Amino acid sequence: MKILSGRHIFSAMVLVIGLFFHLDAQADTMVHGTITTGTVWTLDQSPYHVNATVTIPSGVVLSIEPGVEVKFDAGTGLTAQGTLLVEGDNSTNGAVVFEPSGEGQWNGIRLSGHDSDGSVIRYADIYGASDGIWLEDSNGHVDHCWIHDNENGISLTGASGALIEDNWIEDNSVRGIYYEAYS
Repeated sequence: MKILSGRHIFSAMVLVIGLFFHLDAQADTMVHGTITTGTVWTLDQSPYHVNATVTIPSGVVLSIEPGVEVKFDAGTGLTAQGTLLVEGDNSTNGAVVFEPSGEGQWNGIRLSGHDSDGSVIRYADIYGASDGIWLEDSNGHVDHCWIHDNENGISLTGASGALIEDNWIEDNSVRGIYYEAYS
């Protein structure tokens, strides 16, 4: 009969513990820069880590699936001059989460210009930003979102046709909603 050494017993214990406590950890999908073609951020590639501002130019669509998590480094954000479709849902873990990746505030989601008018942000949890959502000359649609713990929850400048409905906007340090019309 062969006696196992301490090193073999330790290795066997690590293997057994690993089998019982297997963590399905996935590395972040790093994203930055300009998206040049229609793109879908999928749940199986989540979380997405924005390490430099992501821009969606006019004529391009970025779709984000339910349950996706998007983490932003301080000073970065998501700017849509094209179409942003955030299609979370109200199922358990179905909201799309936009959050800081660590310390420091991210810039937020900016819908900019009339080419972003078809943008929809639905069932999202948005926090830790300077402006959770900023609609600048955009008539986008924001509904069923939880927008909290930002400086400004939603900022609208020149967005007279924007549709903002059924959102929970709370605990933003400066304003919940800011609106500035152009004269």
